[in-house]
This record gives sequence, structure tokens and C-alpha cells, in this order.
Amino acid sequence: MKRVNEKISGIEDALHRIERKYAQDTLFNEVCGLTALCLWARYAGRSVDIADLEGFLSDCNVPKFCLDSIVAAIGAHWKEYYELAGCVTEDDAVDLFETRYVRRIENKSNHSGRLDALSLALLDIKSGESCLDLCSGAGFFVNMAWMQYGHAINGKPFEIVGVEFDKNIARYAGMIALIRGAHGKVHTADCFDPKLLSRAKFDKVHCDAPFGLNVRELNFNNVRQSLAEAFPDFPPITLVSSEWFFAAQAVSVLKDGGRAVVVMPRAALSSSQSASYRRYFVARGMIEGVVAFPEGVNPGTSIAIAIVMFRKGSCSTKLFDVAGSDQYEVSGVNFNVSRIVKDFANLANYGDIVTRSNDQILKRDGELDPAVYLAEPSQSERQRPLGELVQEIRRGVVMPKEALDRLLLPPDSSSGICYLTPRSITDGVIEDEVSKLSAIPAGCENFIAKAGDLVISRSGVPFKCAVVNEPNKTYVVDGNLFVCRPSSIDPYYLKGYFEDAEGAKWLKRLSSGLQQTLSVKKLLLLPVPMAESDKVSVVASAVRERLEKIKRLKRELKKNLTEIKSQFIQTISGGGISDGN
Repeated sequence: MKRVNEKISGIEDALHRIERKYAQDTLFNEVCGLTALCLWARYAGRSVDIADLEGFLSDCNVPKFCLDSIVAAIGAHWKEYYELAGCVTEDDAVDLFETRYVRRIENKSNHSGRLDALSLALLDIKSGESCLDLCSGAGFFVNMAWMQYGHAINGKPFEIVGVEFDKNIARYAGMIALIRGAHGKVHTADCFDPKLLSRAKFDKVHCDAPFGLNVRELNFNNVRQSLAEAFPDFPPITLVSSEWFFAAQAVSVLKDGGRAVVVMPRAALSSSQSASYRRYFVARGMIEGVVAFPEGVNPGTSIAIAIVMFRKGSCSTKLFDVAGSDQYEVSGVNFNVSRIVKDFANLANYGDIVTRSNDQILKRDGELDPAVYLAEPSQSERQRPLGELVQEIRRGVVMPKEALDRLLLPPDSSSGICYLTPRSITDGVIEDEVSKLSAIPAGCENFIAKAGDLVISRSGVPFKCAVVNEPNKTYVVDGNLFVCRPSSIDPYYLKGYFEDAEGAKWLKRLSSGLQQTLSVKKLLLLPVPMAESDKVSVVASAVRERLEKIKRLKRELKKNLTEIKSQFIQTISGGGISDGN
């Protein structure tokens, strides 16, 4: 193994030395060179002339756009590649690609091989079926599918085709196919071109669309025309993120009984902007299942993602939240594909899997985030949603900076009107030196927190939480905080739960987006474990005592720091030397 690694490193170092002289896009040109070496070794041709190499690649049935890319990238310095080719076997070249270059290309295209493997398993391709990959990128899914099923499944031909917008990225797909000896094809075209897929229908469709891509970045006329022809009653297409439009395109090319798997940001499962599109698919029985992940599964991005499965004629949707399940060991791209597929296929309701009818989902405005349904109190008689335990939950005021600046006073002023922001909360308590206001801003009477209220930050994990316990102060709450006003439960009990591992898990599960943002709707659903009143009192008292101790220690620390500063200044100004106390 050591010798193999040394040889792979030697090939890579040689490729780097060649490319550093010439290449602007070093990675692309190195892969071109690696492809040529691999094919040269595979077919045992030997020549020092680039024209002979071009003819050789053509004889090997290399697609013309790949051939042109290879020749253009390495033609000027083919002799150096040729010298390297003399000591490289096909296995050496493939090993180098698999161990070094795959990761670099994956990172360049924000690609996760584990997600492709899970998507392929969920598609469950059968003998004789065809498969389309929309937004193929560097062709990892296309080539993975071809390598798994080869030329045929049970003797019947297998067809896998990819479509990619970006010609340069599609070139990578061609290189990867040549190196791996796969024959999946990736075409460069607009995925929404009405003419592109008008005649073709597929048994299975996979789509991993660019995250957060706005419709205005696409050919809007193509999107509108293509979806209007496939779904005459489709909701009006607005300038929002395009995940559900890619999903619609994937469904539009399915054969009867076919299945589509679409990878999208988890936020798209509950975003208000895309609610009309979710309702459209749910109402027509097109969504079969959802598998939701936490952030960090896709390399290069911290966005939480989800896989949505489409099959016409679905009367209910199975929802699986992998994010809340420790047994799947989700850490970056490390999750158990076979375990997820097995549980999703065999279990109706278990642990972090629930099934809901289309009518139940429509009652929640097409909400598809599994965490929302897992949070429903029907799971346990000893749980109640937070919405039943509070008078209200409201967001603070979003105040223009100019208006705020006119009202701000020094923190040490005598004003009892305070402006409360997430920065005012540290170590679970509200700081003594909160920004002061000269008056309650006009129209902000409903954005006040009073003693006994619970404030919680809207975004960021872990979420900040504090109980307002100063009856002589009036707190105007900033828009980055929520105010929860308990009606039938001690606020300190709720604070203890929010900061407990179980409560923190639910806050994270119910948040969405890159900033892990909560909404009032999600907070109202948060499941709170209930206990007898005496136990609730014990917990609340313990939390209150701990917080009072924290505040007391913080004040003592501040006093000590002030004394140290004063002593230092006096010592320096007096010319003496401190005794160290």
C-alpha cells in the first residue's frame, strides 16, 4: 500500500509540475491530462504526436466536446505528458483520480457522493428502466448509476442520460466518464427548454438543482412555457427560488408510475414563498415522501437539505427527519444510506418517521418539514405544544436605525425604558447595562416585555433565552427576539427546558434556513414535556436560583474588575509599584 501511495503521489506531482507552467484552471487541465494518460494506458497506443493522440481519442469514441477539451488543454505540452505516460498504468491513473481528484471536483461543484448514493437507492431502478438526471453538474450521479447497473439490469438495457446548463461543468462529466470507463451521457442544454424533453419520458428522474437559484437567473420564458405545457393549471411563476420549478420539470417527464427524487434546501419545505407550489403537488397526490437532513451534509455549504420523492397517485406522504435521529450518525457526509432506505421503506411510523395524509398536510398549508409533524402532541400524553401554555408569542419591533438613534441614551442613564436585543443576553440572563431609551417609540406599545415574560432569539444555534425579572423596568423588544408570555406554566420551567438538550434539539429542528431561524408558527408547535405541578415548581426554583447566582457573580466580577482598573491607574499615576493584590 505504501508503494502504491508513493506511485500515485509521484504521478500527481508530475501533473502539477506540468500544469503549473501552463494552466489557468489547473484542476481542469490536470484532469484532462489524467484522462489522456488513462485512455492511453487502457488501449496501449504509443505516439509522441498530438495529432496521433487526437486520432486515438476519436477511435476510442470519445465525445467530440471531451476530445476538444483534452486536446486544447494538453496539446501545447503533450510531450511532457507522453514522458509521464510511459510509467503509468490504467490502474495507477484511476487510483489517483479516485483518491485525490474526486474530492477536489466534488468540492468545486458542492457535491456529496453520499447524497447521490441515497438518491439512487431511493429511486429503486428496476430492470429495463430509463433514468434522467436534471442539473447533472460534473456527472457524478450519471456515472454512479451507470457503474452500478452497467450496460443492463437482468439482461435488459439500462439508459441513463444527464442534462446540464454549464458547458464547462459538463466537460468534467465527460472526463469522469472516460476515466471510470462509464458510458452515461451528459448533454449541455437548458433544463427548461420546451423542445428538449418534449418527446422523452423516463421511468426515474433525479435532480439536484443549484440551491437558492432565483428564477430570474434562468430563461424565464422557457420556465413558464415548459411548465405551462406540462401543468396547465400550475400556479403563477413568481421570481422566487427555483427548487420547486425544477421539481415540476422532473415530474413532467415521468412515465406513468415513475418516480422522481429531487434534492433541495430544507427551507423550501416550509417557506411561505413556495407554499402555493407545495400545495399544488400535495393536492394532486404527487408527493410520496420527504427525507430531511441537518446542515453540513453537502460539502462547501452549511445549508440544511432535503430529498423529496415524487410519484403520481400518492394519497399520503411519509416524512423522515434524519436531523433528529442520533442512530444515523449524521456528521458531514457520514450517514448510513442503507439504514435510511430500509427504515423509510419498511416502517410506517417509527421514531423520526411519520406519515400524513394529503388532507392533513393541506390543513398546514402544504408544510412538508417532518419536524412540524413529529412535534405534534399526539406522540405522548405528557407533552403539550408551547402554543397551549402561553398567552401569546410575538416578534419584537423592527425599528429603523435613524429612529432608534434619536431615542438612545447612555447605558448609565436613569431611564427605566430599556431596548432589549440578543446582545443584551449573556449566560442566560439579561445584562444590567442594557441600552436605554428616552421614551417608548410611537406605535411600539405592543412590543413590550414585562416581568415574567420569556424572550428568545429568532436565529442562531444555540438560541439565547432569558426571563424578564425586573418589574421596575420597561423593555422594548428588538425584532431579533420573540416574547413568550406564559399563561399556565412557570417561565423558569420553560427556560430550563429550552436550554436542556431535548429542548435545544427541538428548537434546532424547528428552525430553518442558513441562519437557523425560528418563526412564531414553529414556536407554537414546540413540544413541551409536562410533569406534576410540584415537580414543575422544583425545576423552576432550581433554574431561578441558578440564574440569580449567575447575576450575582457577574456583578461581583464587574466590581472586582473596576477595582483592579482603579488600583492600576492610581498606582501608575502615583509612581508607586503595585503589591500584586
